[in-house]
Amino acid sequence: MPPDHAKVTVDAILDADFLELPLHVPNDDQLTLGTALGSFTAWPMSKILVGVEVYCYYNFLYFLIYIYTIEL
Repeated sequence: MPPDHAKVTVDAILDADFLELPLHVPNDDQLTLGTALGSFTAWPMSKILVGVEVYCYYNFLYFLIYIYTIEL
C-alpha cells in the first residue's frame, strides 16, 4: 500500500456520477470506484472523513448559523 493511504471498503456510491471515478491505486480488477463497490481499496488518508470529524464540522456550521441568528 502506498504511504499516506488507508485500506477502505466501498459500501455504497451515493452519486452515480462517481461510478467512473478512477481509483488512486488501481489494480487488475479495479480501475474505477464502481468496480471497487463491495470490496477494499487503497484511498488517500487526506480524502477520508471519519464520522466524528464530519459530525464536528456540521456542528460547527450549525453553531455559526446560531450565532448569526442571535446577532440579527
